Amino acid sequence: MSKIDLIEEDLWDHYSGLPSPLWYQYKKQQEDEEDDTDDSNNATIILRKNKKKKKKYMESLIPRYDPNLRVYLFQDSPGFTPSYSPIEMVEAGVFGGNYFGNAEVEKDWREYVHQEFIDACDTNKLISPQYNKRLNKYGVVCGMDYQGWLDSGWIHEQDPYGWFNWYINFYYGRRSSDDDRQISRWRSFVSRHSGMLRSICLKKKVHLSDESISPKTRQGLLHWSYIIN
Repeated sequence: MSKIDLIEEDLWDHYSGLPSPLWYQYKKQQEDEEDDTDDSNNATIILRKNKKKKKKYMESLIPRYDPNLRVYLFQDSPGFTPSYSPIEMVEAGVFGGNYFGNAEVEKDWREYVHQEFIDACDTNKLISPQYNKRLNKYGVVCGMDYQGWLDSGWIHEQDPYGWFNWYINFYYGRRSSDDDRQISRWRSFVSRHSGMLRSICLKKKVHLSDESISPKTRQGLLHWSYIIN
């Protein structure tokens, strides 16, 4: 501001011939406002960059289906290669239609599942109050009861319905400290039961694709998102 401006704004001390103390207060206020503006601009820039980084990171978590291998590939978990998406599992026929209808769990399943799955899936195929083997792809009863899962220590609070509950959330981008355990369980089950099925088919001299052989094992593998190729 010029001397004339200071006089007009009553910020000039006519006795000392210098700007009045109010001028210095005014100047400090202006500088603070400029700093606040700079901070605000910097914060906006940082926020935009963080949003871009988060979007890029979330996109990297989306699995890619490999039609040659017939598996889903997760960029951040190369050792985890399920054959089905959660929705494909439901459409095939799993858990006797009773996975989220199990009254033993005493939870509202919708609070523990990614919203995108709820929106896209026919969840009526999972909320039957009774287990119905006819709703399973291979038409057999398969799997331990819920109390057995609890007694085995397989259930963690964040996914109270079990492995498939975890897989839904992992597939749709959630990452947690329980991922390594659940992926390890998947590898163990798939390795053991696919090996059993191969051995049976070899002994019977039939092709692996013969679904009349070990339907219970095949249903179990489907519950763990795996089809033997």
